[in-house]
Amino acid sequence: MRNFLEALSVEELCQVGRDLGIDVFSLIKKKELVELILEKIEAEEEANNFLMRGEGLKYSSGRSIRDEIFESIDYPIPERYDETRIVLMLRDPDWAFAYWDISTSVADKLKSDKDFESLVLRVYDFDDKSFYFDITVQFTDMSWYINLPNRNSSYVIELGYIANKIYTALAESNRIQTPEGNIAVEKDPGWYSGNTDKLIEYSKAGLPLLEKGETIISQRIISFSGSSFVQHKEEP
Repeated sequence: MRNFLEALSVEELCQVGRDLGIDVFSLIKKKELVELILEKIEAEEEANNFLMRGEGLKYSSGRSIRDEIFESIDYPIPERYDETRIVLMLRDPDWAFAYWDISTSVADKLKSDKDFESLVLRVYDFDDKSFYFDITVQFTDMSWYINLPNRNSSYVIELGYIANKIYTALAESNRIQTPEGNIAVEKDPGWYSGNTDKLIEYSKAGLPLLEKGETIISQRIISFSGSSFVQHKEEP
């Protein structure tokens, strides 16, 4: 508990102190406030334990003062952490989801560059980085659904930009592996119904894999911005 309290800000400690009925004054030091809270918690838990023993634990709720403190503190999750990074997640054999952020300093630098052309997501085949395609995104975009061209393959994605027709990477994601995604031969009557075949057809599951030399199928992008994309296959 001490480590937990010491990790809180002074403002959060003051909130805990007030919730416990401690008279918090403006000039109190953080260390002193931590000690007052710990003393108050120990005193109230001893009193509660005494009462519960006297009642034969009939009315014990199984909750402690420490539980109340953890629940009383509000930890807002920020929309962004102002770090340039990108994460790639597999949704199913054909689709991935990427989310990213660009630090304010990097974004401002790019926006002021007269040669800057566009932000792009560059999706690579991990085993053959000459095989990739680009998706153009905007500074207001922070996530994207990506239709992957091949199953049973590994992918990484880069967040980058093009300036003066030259591509530069800003961040690289983790690696994901797509499964084969074949439909089971035996149909389990527990989940299979008359509509299952239609659902499978609509989801495009079970389609044959594309060879790396073949033309990539058109990207079916889900986004709120309607940005365009570009596909590439470098010549050997």
